[in-house]
Amino acid sequence: MSKMLTISVAPILLLAAFGIGRWTAPDSAAPITNSGFSLAPSLTGKTCNLASLPPVVVKTPAPFEGKTVDELNKRFADNKNRIPSAATQDEQQHLLEALAAIDPQAAMAQAQQLKGDRQAQAVSAVLAAWGEKDPDAAWNWVGSTRPDNIYQYDQLLEVFGRNNPETAARYAISLAGTRPDLTQEVYLSALMGITHAGGYDTARQLVESANISTEDRTTLMNYVAGAWASYEPQAAMQWVMAQPGELQSSALVGLGESWSNVDPQAAANFASKLNGPQRQLLLQQSISKWLMDDPSAATNWLASAENHQDYDQAVHSVATLPNMVRDQTQTALAWSERIYDSNLRVSTVQQILAEMKVKDPAGATSYARSAPNLTAAQRTQLLNSLGDGS
Repeated sequence: MSKMLTISVAPILLLAAFGIGRWTAPDSAAPITNSGFSLAPSLTGKTCNLASLPPVVVKTPAPFEGKTVDELNKRFADNKNRIPSAATQDEQQHLLEALAAIDPQAAMAQAQQLKGDRQAQAVSAVLAAWGEKDPDAAWNWVGSTRPDNIYQYDQLLEVFGRNNPETAARYAISLAGTRPDLTQEVYLSALMGITHAGGYDTARQLVESANISTEDRTTLMNYVAGAWASYEPQAAMQWVMAQPGELQSSALVGLGESWSNVDPQAAANFASKLNGPQRQLLLQQSISKWLMDDPSAATNWLASAENHQDYDQAVHSVATLPNMVRDQTQTALAWSERIYDSNLRVSTVQQILAEMKVKDPAGATSYARSAPNLTAAQRTQLLNSLGDGS
């Protein structure tokens, strides 16, 4: 069974694949103290538009905040004597979260007494708090009590990444060294935490310096490029374009997907200047997103772009816009004639004519008979789709 991720998958799919299934980690994936790995902390500072910020959410103070360990343990004992219910279980969770903040080991002992999903939820919450408070102790606990639970290693690596990137890198390197089949998974866990906290330079250094295969490095670069481009696309682009060959090609996928989400026009301008096989994909990504945000601007931009096969998918997107097909059928057909790939062009025309047939069946048939750059078989295909194979 393999958990390797394909390099062409954009970050969202990477995360989806990453969440499916877990391997086991051996007893040897245990406590470490020094890997020799060192990265200078470099969390990137941010500026933002206040108008774009979400509403402030005021957190309600935890009901047991400020209580001592003895007081919390007494409440646990009292809780066990109450009638079991959702309310008592909710109180247990609040108690554990409060206890984990001051004595995570005691909280873990209490969490393990719970059953089923409640135990899993409680252990996860305590482990996250423990990993933030005392990373080495939390990691050693998993290594000594649950060495086969790779999910908990992953969770800790992400927690470490959010709070101390160097610790995340150190433990990722160690675990990947003892379990090379988990390399992508453990590095992704660390990188998810590091990039969540804005440590893009640290993430970049980790991926570049890690002793991993080219396949693993391309996948991880794809992820980092996508995570970085969601917030600093220009900086991410400069990093990606400095990479050689296959590494650049892979990272461009993540870069283009995320950049298209935040600024499709800038992403399209960047894609238009590329050379190579990724150009068409990035043009498709950016223009598809731009059409959703501002169809008029995207269409005008594409109308002035060069006629080239790399724009085929983007042109197809414009030609098949619902309002274009419905209200400007002749314009839609004119767009379709710019498509170089004959199969894509025929399928695009067929989609447009299917709508045209409802309002003007004779016009649809006439166009199918006279459409340019079609083989005899393709013309027959169009006519048959209109119910006129004569």
